Amino acid sequence: MPSFCGVVNCGSTRNRDENVTFFRIPAILHFKHKTNLNELSANRRQKWLNAIKRADFPESKQKDAVVCSRHFISGKSK
Repeated sequence: MPSFCGVVNCGSTRNRDENVTFFRIPAILHFKHKTNLNELSANRRQKWLNAIKRADFPESKQKDAVVCSRHFISGKSK
């Protein structure tokens, strides 16, 4: 797992910031019988990617990308 935040202009790292937690970008679910959850997960992931605002963010890097708690209002993922 990466040791740095993927948000543009954020310098948070695991080694330097002890009080910062990191969250993975949500994956898209692929349920066979609960297609509404598949759509919800795809929308949630897209919102995270839009918030990150990275033009140079290929699919291969998105898989393991993380966002630090500094980018959440409460400091926690909901």
